[in-house]
Amino acid sequence: MPSYRVSIVVALRDAASRGLKGVGSGLKKLGATAKNAAKELAKMALAIGAAGFAVKKLAERATKFTGVQRAFTKQTHGNTGAIVQLRAAARGLITDYELMAGFNRAVTLGSAETTTQFAQLTKTAIALGRALGVDATFALESLNLGIGRQSKLVLDNLGIIVKIEEANLKYATSIGKTVEQLTEAEKKEAFR
Repeated sequence: MPSYRVSIVVALRDAASRGLKGVGSGLKKLGATAKNAAKELAKMALAIGAAGFAVKKLAERATKFTGVQRAFTKQTHGNTGAIVQLRAAARGLITDYELMAGFNRAVTLGSAETTTQFAQLTKTAIALGRALGVDATFALESLNLGIGRQSKLVLDNLGIIVKIEEANLKYATSIGKTVEQLTEAEKKEAFR
């Protein structure tokens, strides 16, 4: 009888070992799956964080755009054709935002008073930019700022060499004044 006991005990130990190996193998697979799930959750968290950041930036841009658009609408007295005129002058090379901001700046600096003047300024800037290989938006900003501030250095970025005294004298003579009689607005006009 004792021989039966030994084989039953050995058989039970073998069966238990196989079962435990299966459980161990299953736990290893579960651990690997949990690690993969954790990695995927971390990726999702990063993606959600990036999306949140992008939404925040978009909201900031929308706020900025809205402010520029309101000022533009006020400057143009609600003329819906104003942006159309500027788009035509820019020929798709400058965004609406940059056109509106540029016009607002031009009115503030005195480099243009109307959308017609700013459209001409835009066309000139694009031509100068092409000739020098610079971006249309940069060329418009430089021309706008250079005229508005009567800055030889800024205009030099576009290859424009202005002799202020000569420009003022020529303009003063054309309107029947002396250089000393020119107003600041007329001096800016001499720069155009």
